[in-house]
Amino acid sequence: MAYAESAFPVKFFVDGRKGDEQLDIAAARGFFKDSRMPHGFFRRNGSVSSEGAAEVFAAHPIDPGANVGRVNNYVLNPTSANLTQFCLMYTNFVNRTVKGLYPRPSGLLLKALNQNLDFLHSGPASNCAQVFPYGKY
Repeated sequence: MAYAESAFPVKFFVDGRKGDEQLDIAAARGFFKDSRMPHGFFRRNGSVSSEGAAEVFAAHPIDPGANVGRVNNYVLNPTSANLTQFCLMYTNFVNRTVKGLYPRPSGLLLKALNQNLDFLHSGPASNCAQVFPYGKY
């Protein structure tokens, strides 16, 4: 996800009036340094995907893992997904991240989580087996 998040700003913060789809450096500084939108800014027309993540990975290839026990002790995690294992990435996100953040939701929160998980599966994860961390409803 870090690679997709790295590529996201370059696509999302492009002025929609420009046809070149290039992020202007002055606009980027405005967004990230000054927390402001440029004067007359128009958001891009269309959706934004993880396009560009593969290019970021190619420039900075690091397999999934984490520091274990101390700084500069990076250990690969063989159970984590890489960019070629999208369905595993989706499954891990739902079962580990979402379920970890919301272990026992109920009421409106449960309904909202299930709707958002359905939405997630209907998009990029539609080719993966759907995961139901809170059971089928």
